[in-house]
Amino acid sequence: MTIPVRADIMQKYTTDPMYLRSNVMSFLFVGSGEGQKDRDGKTVYFIGNQHKLVKDIVQQTKFERPVYFSAGGNENYCGLDDYLRWEGLALRVCPAPQRQIGTQTDVFDEKIMDECLLKPLADDQVYNDAHYGFKFRNLDNMNVYYDEVHRRFMDSYRMVYLRYAIHFLSEGNNKSKTVSVLDAMNKNISPVQFPMSYALEFQVADMYKRAGANEQSKKFATMVVASTQDLIDNPSLQEVERYTKSLNIYEAAARAYQILGDMPSAKQKMLQNPANNNDEARVTAQIDQMEIGSLEEQGKFTEAADLTDKIVQKYQASGNKDFMSLLPMLQSKATELRQKANPAAAVDTSVNTN
Repeated sequence: MTIPVRADIMQKYTTDPMYLRSNVMSFLFVGSGEGQKDRDGKTVYFIGNQHKLVKDIVQQTKFERPVYFSAGGNENYCGLDDYLRWEGLALRVCPAPQRQIGTQTDVFDEKIMDECLLKPLADDQVYNDAHYGFKFRNLDNMNVYYDEVHRRFMDSYRMVYLRYAIHFLSEGNNKSKTVSVLDAMNKNISPVQFPMSYALEFQVADMYKRAGANEQSKKFATMVVASTQDLIDNPSLQEVERYTKSLNIYEAAARAYQILGDMPSAKQKMLQNPANNNDEARVTAQIDQMEIGSLEEQGKFTEAADLTDKIVQKYQASGNKDFMSLLPMLQSKATELRQKANPAAAVDTSVNTN
């Protein structure tokens, strides 16, 4: 599908010479996006009226008027995924790719995102023209009642904050901005008035940790410990907790204890995990790998490599066949860590297992 775009409009969305020369948007319109093979082996797509509507809107506007998808939908973008850019709680359709084709990276208009998420408007603040900004009213006021339907919206708002924070942590390596985004989320949407699931609490704790905000990280790790313990003590609640299949309760608790620096409690949770079948060797290996991963996440690659070498020596001395089976993986990990610590040298100094 191709759409002609005015040159002055195309220049606002890309610096790619190919698009600036052609001034044409071209993408594969896939309807539902769930292609299936027909009897001849050809990939076919279901195209319903809702998909035709999207196609017609993009064709008719030609980007002379803004076109958006709302956040929190079913994320079926009819093949426009690479052409989307976050602006507040909406995704703008752009005439040129905003990310490398086929990747899953979120792209943001940082100026608009900051205006919307980090600079909340006062309750009495009004404008006579279009203006970016949200009013987070009574989302930290325990005297105001919200029913379950409205309470569920809070996680949708939080996910936009989290996507934006991940953008700075993973793509921009801007730890201070990551912390600012997370702090704003927790200020504007109270985690007390609108409690998070244990999985979301853990994600926030982990992101704070990776960004170097240890105080906030430990605060949320403590929340994870309490939330998971409630689920462990009340098994019936696990049936309605939607994240239990994606993040094991005991593993989340163990990793929260790791953040808190309480490795004995982390190991105890690992041992309690029914998935581990009380296998102490397996739990020890998991804890060891958690400690290696913790140092790696902090960028302490040399320390992580040294710890890996010590663990290799410990496993060799044990003679345990389960530990011995992990030696090749650990030795490879030590090599990888030393390469990260000194990319120019890339010398393998890991312990020899022979």
